[in-house]
Amino acid sequence: MEERMTNPPPEPDGEHSGFQPRGIVLFVFLMLLGYGLYWAYLWFITVIERGTGG
Repeated sequence: MEERMTNPPPEPDGEHSGFQPRGIVLFVFLMLLGYGLYWAYLWFITVIERGTGG
C-alpha cells in the first residue's frame, strides 16, 4: 500500500502560529521578585534585631 503524507490544514488568517506565554513569564518573574524581596526583608529585620539587641 502507498502511504501519503497529509499536510495540516491551513491556519485561518489573523491567528498566531505559535504559543507565546508572555503572561506566564511575567507572572513567574513577579513571583520570584516578590520572593526575593520577602527574604531580603526578613534578613534585614533579623540583622537589625541582632544589631540592637546586644
